Amino acid sequence: AFGNAKTAHNNNSSRFGKFIQVNYQESGTVRGAYVEKYLLEKSRLVYQEHNERNYHVFYYLLAGASEEERKAFHLMKPEEYHYLSQDCFTVEGEDLKHDFERLQLAMEMVGFLPSTRKQIFCLLSAILHLGNIRYKRKTYRDDSIDICNLEVLPVVSELLEVKEEMLFEALTTRKTVTVGEKLIVPYKLSE
Repeated sequence: AFGNAKTAHNNNSSRFGKFIQVNYQESGTVRGAYVEKYLLEKSRLVYQEHNERNYHVFYYLLAGASEEERKAFHLMKPEEYHYLSQDCFTVEGEDLKHDFERLQLAMEMVGFLPSTRKQIFCLLSAILHLGNIRYKRKTYRDDSIDICNLEVLPVVSELLEVKEEMLFEALTTRKTVTVGEKLIVPYKLSE
């Protein structure tokens, strides 16, 4: 769910690499294994090609969350999120509610506590809301940016448990350190 997505050719394509090392005993029986995941397709979070979708986990969460979770995570419909509304909404034959139940069960089985699962779902929701933030130039003479839709900030701030002012600063400026001096440099619209 976290690393698979619909592509133009495969409805359940893994978007990462996987290295599997199997350890054998001298007798030839398997003693253990090591799995390492790498190269997650990060760009998919913000952009999908025609007839493709974002990672499954976002759709599972939106379809399967309880009413209480929908309120706690500030969830909306997939088409209301920029990161999910670029092209393809549905996949024939999928049961997203059931898939979300299976995901929650799998997370529980591998030891994720309810509080950890909640934090993960808060983070996923925050990612979706961050994608809805729109930027504009502050003034015609100033290249620095401002946020057009400030109403998104309190939601993301709550989900990430950070102060709104700090979030605004993180989204509009970057800190640079040069020879013992800290500089706060505003982002430009092109960045």
